[in-house]
Parts: sequence; C-alpha cells; structure tokens
Amino acid sequence: MQETTPESAAPRQDRTLKLAGISYMLGDAAMMAAGHLRGQKNVVAGAAIWLAGGAAAARYGNPNADHQLRILAGRLEQHLAKHGITIPDDVRAQSSLLKERSLWEKMEDFLYAHPSEMLNASYALGAGMLMRKGISKDFWIGATILTGALAGLFIKEDPDARKKAEGGSWFDKALAFAREKPLRVSGSLYAVGNLFLAGKVAEDFSARKSLYQDKPVQPYLFSTLQLACYLLSNSLLSLSPRNQISEAGMGKEAIKGLEDMAARIIAAQPPHLQMVLIEDVSRFLATQKGIKHTSQEITAALHQRLAPARTMPASQGFVAREARRETMPEVIR
Repeated sequence: MQETTPESAAPRQDRTLKLAGISYMLGDAAMMAAGHLRGQKNVVAGAAIWLAGGAAAARYGNPNADHQLRILAGRLEQHLAKHGITIPDDVRAQSSLLKERSLWEKMEDFLYAHPSEMLNASYALGAGMLMRKGISKDFWIGATILTGALAGLFIKEDPDARKKAEGGSWFDKALAFAREKPLRVSGSLYAVGNLFLAGKVAEDFSARKSLYQDKPVQPYLFSTLQLACYLLSNSLLSLSPRNQISEAGMGKEAIKGLEDMAARIIAAQPPHLQMVLIEDVSRFLATQKGIKHTSQEITAALHQRLAPARTMPASQGFVAREARRETMPEVIR
C-alpha cells in the first residue's frame, strides 16, 4: 500500500495569535527602550522575557496545515502510548508522520502545539520582574499581567462550554464564557494592565520638560508606542483559541494521512487487539478539533485500509504490554 501524502485542502484563515505575537514583540521592544531611558533595569529585564514569548507566538502561532497534521499525529501517538503501544522502526519507516524526530524537531512540534502557553508563561515570568520594586504602577501592571497569564495557562479550553452551561446560574455562565476561550480572559486582563500603562505614558509625557529634558530621545515616545501595540495585541489575543488546530477542519488528504498512519499501526498489532484498536482510535480521532468525521466514518475507513495494510510485514516487537498474555489492555476494553 502506497503512503498517502498528507496535504490539507482547507487553508488556515485564522492569523490572530501570530499577529498578536508580532505586535507584542514591537510593544516589548518599545518597553525595553522606555525602561532603559528611565534607568529601570527591572522593566528592561521583564520586557526582554516578554519579547521571547511574543517571538514564540509570532513564529509558532497559527501553524500551517502540515504542522497541524503533525500535532494531531503526535496526539494519536501519545494516546496509543498510554495504552502500552510502542511503534517499531519498520512501521515508522512506512509513514512520514511516524518517523523519529530529532530533539529540535520535537521541541518545535511542542511549540507549534503550545504557542499561547509559551507567550503566557513568559508574561508570567516578566510580570514577576516588574513586581520586584514594590507598590507602584509597574507593580500593578505586573499583577494584572500575571493574573492574565495564569488564566491563559490553567483554564482548560472547552469550545462547547457555553452550550453546556445553558440553564445554569450566572456564575456557571461566566465560568463557561472563560472556558470557551481562555485567551479572552488573558487578553482582557492584559488590557486592564494597559490602564496602568496609560498612567505611565502620562507620567513620561509630563516629565518630558523636566526629568528628561536633556535626553534627545524621551521615554514617552516609546511608552506611547508600547501602549498602542499592546492594545492591538490584547484584542487579537482575545480572539485566539488555545487549541491551534483549525476550526475549519482538516482537508481530505490530511485525514487520509492520519487514517493511513493509524492503519499501519493497527495492522502491526496482534489480531486479537486490532478490532478493539480500530474502535478506540476512531473514537479518539472523532473527538479532535479539526476532524469533522464521525467515529463511525473513521471506523469504516480504517476497515477499508486494513485489508491491504494487513499484507505488510508486522514487527514482532510491536505489541502491547499485555499482548504476551493474549489479553486486551485494560485501558481500551
């Protein structure tokens, strides 16, 4: 059976996280410049950490179809690994989605799957730098940013949260609103921090003819640019989902690539496990964002693919932990 080339027919339209990252980078650079002109080393250090997070969002946010496919393939592989399934070298050689990844490729796969988490983690660290100097506008900026970053990191995303909360209390609905898109909480709290930043801009502007009158380039020029960039960035972040798989769905060729990968893995499995794995893999893939097929449709497709796949040589090393006892893994019964 020839390997299907995984290509997506559904172009990625959403660019909000990537654009937010670019805008954050520009704002962070402006923040570093303003902090340097004020002589605030903690502000420069915090902005430098934030700049790294913005760069991660700009580089890895809104991945293209190929990287989205890699993310889904990695999730399927992790799901099977939890059931005690390992993939031998001869099976990996049959599919580009299963090939061994270098350490750098594995790091990039992680970053493509979690760009907003990297952004929020860096913002949490940078916020701590701002809060070191005690109660001030910088402290309150740091406190609101830290709260927003932690919300974006720890609130679990559930696109159906508001539907599930229908008929619930106002608290249930508010919580559902946050869980539907956690980054809107982060963006909103970052925007609250901008209120304190606006105060910093006003201070810089007021001091232009006194404290900074001897400086040819003054802090307010950069803090004003910082504020403008952050207002745009926070709006874009609020529109972004944490899950980086396109809501529009994967293309037909991409789905075929995943089915081909799954069929090769299942075909190498002992016969008594194959039917169970078909059902388990079908259920798992049907729950993934971007896959519009039902578990029944995926099951039918896997059955079709398994007929020729079973003719491929199966590795003796590809077994579940319980295969030697001729029983199914408890996790997938």
